Amino acid sequence: MREAESRPIIVEGGAYTASNDPQAAVVPVLEDEENVLSTGDTGFVEWKFTVREAGLYRIDIRYRPLEGKGNAIERKLAVNGDELDQIFSFPRMYINRDTEPLLDADGNQLRPVQSEQPHFADITLSGSDYNTNKALEVLLREGTNVVRLTAVREPMAVAALYFYQAEPLPSYDDVSAAYTAPSAAGAIHLEGEAAALKSAKTLYPVSDRSSALNSPPSTDTVVMNMIGGANWGQPGQYLEWNFHVKERGLYKIVLRVKQDFTPGQISNRRLRIDGEIPFAEAEYLEFPYGLGFANVTLGSGDTVFLFELEAGDHTLRLENNVGAVGPVLESIDGVVDLLNGLYRQVFMITGSYPDADRDYHISLQLPQIEAELRQVYDALQAAKAAYLDIAGEKGSGYAEMDRLCVQLESFLKDVETIPVRLDTFRTNISNLSSWLLSAVNQPLLIDTIDLLPQTAEPGKAKEGFFSNLLYQAKLFFLSFVLDYNSISAAGGVEETITLWLGTGRDQAQALKAVVESAFTPETHVGVNIRLVDINVLLPAVAANHGPDIAISLERSLPMNYAYRGAVQDLSDFTGFQDVLKRFPTEALTEFRYGDSYYALPDKFSFLMMFYRRDILEDMGAARNLGRRVRPATPAAEPQYDHRPAQPQRKRQCEQYRPVHHAVISGGGSGVQRGADRQLAGFRRSPDGF
Repeated sequence: MREAESRPIIVEGGAYTASNDPQAAVVPVLEDEENVLSTGDTGFVEWKFTVREAGLYRIDIRYRPLEGKGNAIERKLAVNGDELDQIFSFPRMYINRDTEPLLDADGNQLRPVQSEQPHFADITLSGSDYNTNKALEVLLREGTNVVRLTAVREPMAVAALYFYQAEPLPSYDDVSAAYTAPSAAGAIHLEGEAAALKSAKTLYPVSDRSSALNSPPSTDTVVMNMIGGANWGQPGQYLEWNFHVKERGLYKIVLRVKQDFTPGQISNRRLRIDGEIPFAEAEYLEFPYGLGFANVTLGSGDTVFLFELEAGDHTLRLENNVGAVGPVLESIDGVVDLLNGLYRQVFMITGSYPDADRDYHISLQLPQIEAELRQVYDALQAAKAAYLDIAGEKGSGYAEMDRLCVQLESFLKDVETIPVRLDTFRTNISNLSSWLLSAVNQPLLIDTIDLLPQTAEPGKAKEGFFSNLLYQAKLFFLSFVLDYNSISAAGGVEETITLWLGTGRDQAQALKAVVESAFTPETHVGVNIRLVDINVLLPAVAANHGPDIAISLERSLPMNYAYRGAVQDLSDFTGFQDVLKRFPTEALTEFRYGDSYYALPDKFSFLMMFYRRDILEDMGAARNLGRRVRPATPAAEPQYDHRPAQPQRKRQCEQYRPVHHAVISGGGSGVQRGADRQLAGFRRSPDGF
């Protein structure tokens, strides 16, 4: 294959030459891969290898996720002692745990639980956080070279590193000229929610009832009939589908999608068939912004892409990439750095609060500023024009760039006005930076994927006016009999309890997944989750219609209820002392009265301090970065290291700030399991009110 031929240098993972990773170990055979290196979540690993010809080389790494905390795997890279100022992410792989949809007692489909499915995969290191299509190229010298991978987060296994000088992909015209297969005889239909492999656990099927043409429809019950959406937007995330071709032929690919998430922006995807990018144009597949669903036939201009598929099993993968706008975003990132440099120069003269009546003589103190302003202005104007040419319309990003261009133009007319408008300048830079970070997020919702014969027409993407009117009328009348704020317990349980949640349906679905995967199988107790305005809890309990458990209360409420005898003393439960060990002592202080506890925190917030490394480096203070502040008393001498300071468990509980709490209503009998009383199933007691 083309990729194998373009990898002249192969370094086996087990052939490493140095490491301080305590978990580094060579595995002779792992999933048919030989001489594999297993690495931990700390330390580095180095490989030495010989290069015959100096030049720029791309890097592919064949890796496999190992069991960890479930986060994305991250590594830093150094080549011949020079560490790159970039963190590389290696995605995990997930599948639906259950082959059939899980249903609650009302027949609503529950969100599938995502189960990790690790296996070996190849990843090409990207050279830019914004232009993700740009592969990383490192300079390797003739002779011996050293490459180091330093663990930032999570363990992984490394089968091999590949260093190669890639040749450009052939164009569609060149590839299609070699087609010999006839037009396909039949169609192949794929449901978006049936994706076989995902790169993140958040890429789960979702429900959409905005159109009568959704497949399958979701009206009187919740049906998980889509995938993607806002969760599928970050560069590098991918979805993969399996399909079977009965007869060899040429197919076109039509997707029914919705991209109404980012006005004025285009969502881009890279296509892989059986792991390979079929031609150069498949790296830049565009899904423009539009309201509602639309059929998108893969192609370029008037050209419809055809794909020659052999009979047998195949895979189709769509991977997020930034697309043609990537180089523009990369140039804007450079402009932002220049803008920040200009701001810092003026700020160090004026301070935080410039005096509007003072003449700072900016042109004298910064004689080069006019040339720098002109440079930034020209670069931003070019980026603005390039962005408009790609996007085709003026979105939020264009407005931010235009606002800064107007301000820079006024600065060029009179640089002495910069101090009095410094705060506005800072705000405009901040707004452009915020947009830049969000511009790489390109969500896309997928309903169906159809592989069709060349002359076949796809189905409708949008219903007609009267069909939509009837559908919306049906949903309207159903809203009087269906409770969309309730997520019922699954069938086959001995008894059920009611839980009130004051957040959103996404959080309720996540909680329901935990309940169905762990709590209910162990206790045979179902949980009915209801989304409510948590402010109605007090009158509901007073009227003897409160829940068994409430989550996401304010900090002051648990003890307010406890003093009135309306919540259960959690210390009555067997095994509660083991539960207490999960929390810092200070986090439970405000829920404790004597030896009794009346709530548990479910979320912490920590105070953090951020500093500008670039400013400190300019001031020569970089040598102290990462060092902890020495306390006033020498009693507890801190260790000086380069890790972020961890919160100290001492004195007051403000070190830990619980912001949500779970409260269990008091009174009545609990769910009995022999002599054990479970943390569930209590009837309400309004006596205290």
